[in-house]
Amino acid sequence: MEKKILKICFILGSICLTGCGNRGVSDEKVSETINGMEETEAIDGLEKNYDDELFISFREGDRWGCMTLDGEVAIEPEYEMPLYFSEGLALFCEKGKFGYINKYNQIVVEPQYDDAKEFREGYAGVCIKKKVADQELEKWGFIDKNGELIFETECEEIGEGFSEGLANVCIGGKWGYIDTEGEFVLKPEYDRAAEFQNEAALVTKGNKQRFIRRENFSILMENHDPDIELKSYFEGVAYAECIVERYDDGMSSVTYAHINEDGERIINCDVAEEFSEGLAAVKINGLWGYINTNGELVIEPQYEKAGSFSEGLAVAAFQDENYLIDMDGTIVFQTKSYDLTLGDDGYAFTTNRVGAGAIVAEDLKDGGHYYVLDRNGTVLLDVSDVNGSGVWIGADSLETGERFVYGTKVDENTGDAWAEELACIDRDGNVIWERKD
Repeated sequence: MEKKILKICFILGSICLTGCGNRGVSDEKVSETINGMEETEAIDGLEKNYDDELFISFREGDRWGCMTLDGEVAIEPEYEMPLYFSEGLALFCEKGKFGYINKYNQIVVEPQYDDAKEFREGYAGVCIKKKVADQELEKWGFIDKNGELIFETECEEIGEGFSEGLANVCIGGKWGYIDTEGEFVLKPEYDRAAEFQNEAALVTKGNKQRFIRRENFSILMENHDPDIELKSYFEGVAYAECIVERYDDGMSSVTYAHINEDGERIINCDVAEEFSEGLAAVKINGLWGYINTNGELVIEPQYEKAGSFSEGLAVAAFQDENYLIDMDGTIVFQTKSYDLTLGDDGYAFTTNRVGAGAIVAEDLKDGGHYYVLDRNGTVLLDVSDVNGSGVWIGADSLETGERFVYGTKVDENTGDAWAEELACIDRDGNVIWERKD
C-alpha cells in the first residue's frame, strides 16, 4: 500500500499586530511592547477576533486565502501562495517581492524583499539582491515584527531562522552562528551547520561530524568514521545512519542505530527508529520493541511493525492483529479489521494527533475505505469519499476533538494535499459545513 504524506496549511497561534497597509479591513491598532513582545490591546473597526483562531489555507483557481474552522472566509483568496502563519504573521508574495500580513489581512511589512523566511523567535530573515561589479549578490538581514531591520549581514545564505536564540548562517561558503544582535558567537568555519535543537547542533568540517552544546559550544560527540553519519541528538544519544556493506557500483546498504557519547551503540539491533517522547522503536531478530535512552528494553520485541509514540500512544502490529499501545506496552485496543495510522505516520495529520481523538483506520477488507476512530477503537467518522488518495484530519478542540475537518486534492507529482475540498463534521458524522472548489 502506497502511503503519501499529505500537507495542508493548518495554523494555530497568537498574533502580534503592527504596521502598515490594510486589505479589506480597517483601522488603527493600539499595541505596546512588553519585554520585547508585542501585545494587542484593541483593534478599532474589527468585529472578529482571530488572534487564537485556527486557520486553514484554501485555494480558488490560482489564488490562496484562509478560512476558520467554522467555514468562515477570514482572508479572501487573493494571494499567489499558501499562507503559513508563524508567530501571527504570514509571508505573501506580490510581483516577485515578499512581505508579511497578519490574520486580519493587514500588511505589516510591505512586499520589498527578494526572499524571506517565516518569523521565528520574534525575527525573520529577509534577503535583498544587489548588483556588485555585474554580479548579483544575495545579502541577508533580520527584521522584527514591526518590519524594522534589526541588523544586516554579509551572509549569502541562512538557515530557517533563530532557534534557541541563535541562527545558522553562511558567509564565504562557511557556516557559523549569530545571536539576535547579529554578532558571531561561533565564527563561520564549518562546511555545514544545522540549527540548535534540544540544546545541541550538528556541525561538519571535512570528514568530521560533531554535536556541539548550545551553552558553551563544547563538543558533545564527535564522529570520524566514514561509515557512520550522525543525524540527530536526544539526551546524550545520537541517531546515526551506518553503512553495512559497500558495493562495487558505488552503492551501499545501510542501517540505523543509536550511539552514545563514547561512540558505542546503546543496544545491538537490526535497525532503529528515532526517539519520540523518550522511547525509540528497535528491531531485534526480526521483531520490533522499544528502548529508552539507556538502551534498556522497555517493551520487549514482539511486533512485526511499530510506529513512533505520539502523546503516549503508538500503533503496532503482529500477524493479522493491529494494536494501539501505551508507553508501558499495554494494549489500549486491538483489531483485525483495520490498518491503523497515527500522527505523522502517513495518512493522518491532527492538531495534536491522538489528543484530538483522531486515529485513522483503513478497512483491510475494503482497501481505500477509511474511518476515524477514537482511543477505544469506536468509529467516529467515515471519511472514505476522499478520492481514495488519503485523509487529512484536524480538530478544533485539542481536548475533546468535537469537530473534524478533512480535505483532499492530492498533487500526484509532489504528494501534497491542499484544501480545495473541505468538510467539517461532528463526532456523529453530521456535516457542519463543506466547501468544494
